[in-house]
Amino acid sequence: MLDKLKIEDYFDVFVTSDEVEKGKPDPEVYNTAAKRLGVMPAECIVLEDSSNGALAGVTAGCYTIAVPSVYTNKQDFSFVNYIARDLKDAAEKINELICRE
Repeated sequence: MLDKLKIEDYFDVFVTSDEVEKGKPDPEVYNTAAKRLGVMPAECIVLEDSSNGALAGVTAGCYTIAVPSVYTNKQDFSFVNYIARDLKDAAEKINELICRE
């Protein structure tokens, strides 16, 4: 999908499900991504559309933004740092977080 959308150049690392032993909600995927980036998970921002994915981000120690879809908007996201209305709202929150530093 990344190749089809021609957006792979926007990412520094990739971690696929076949590269980790445990799937979400286990935090392994986010810990692996942070390690590949050479940063601590606390320096990462996770965008997730599912409760299991969001739980993985929070458990890893990442700042986690839920962006529920029409399929996941009834799931519990009460434990995340921020629940965005849509991707534009998530982008605004990320800009706010980055500008704070």
